[in-house]
Amino acid sequence: RICQERLLEEKWLSAPSLRVGHQWLDIVTLANGPVLNVRIKTLKGLALDLAGLEMARQGVSLITATGSLILVDRVLKRLSISSSRYLSSLRPSPSLSRTVCSTIDALRLAGLEAQDLRPRCFEAPEKSEDLAYVLTEYLATLVEKSLIDCTAALSMATERLSKDPTALPADVLVVLPEDLDLGHMEQALVQALPAQVLITLQADQPREPSDDIPELVTDASLLLRWLL
Repeated sequence: RICQERLLEEKWLSAPSLRVGHQWLDIVTLANGPVLNVRIKTLKGLALDLAGLEMARQGVSLITATGSLILVDRVLKRLSISSSRYLSSLRPSPSLSRTVCSTIDALRLAGLEAQDLRPRCFEAPEKSEDLAYVLTEYLATLVEKSLIDCTAALSMATERLSKDPTALPADVLVVLPEDLDLGHMEQALVQALPAQVLITLQADQPREPSDDIPELVTDASLLLRWLL
């Protein structure tokens, strides 16, 4: 309906990935005909568009996923030499580095810093100190090498929108499905978007089970929640 009623306006469709976004457009095209002026953008891509000027001013570049993995791997090797705690007691491996790198990304997107990793929040209290060490060293190395991660780009983009609502062209519509799984920093960017450019798409949601229905434990019961 949006593509039909606002045919010629530029529309930025937010999707979990470019591949998924293009699949959505293929479905719309098959059902209703061609769509015009729709660009697929992840929130990371949108953030980079908005943060580009500030990144150029500061002389920083975005670190790649592979670069983050290499950086975390090097920090873990330093940790194994200097500590005998939780992470250093584990056998070094590519899978360990990927797991820790994913954890650091999740912590960053949640807006958490090293001081927020309290020992009482972990089953193994010493794990908090190791993660805090890795996070601190990771951020320090980014600064040293004039790099930023996706979370820093999201923060720059949010700050720019907060200070300058005209950072987005007035004739652009940002179309955002309501069921995207967003981290804290991504939610902050969405909330900073001007209300007049943001269109939220309703998405199918599963039905909440009634009180008299036992806990959903079978594949069939989980599937049937979607058949209202």
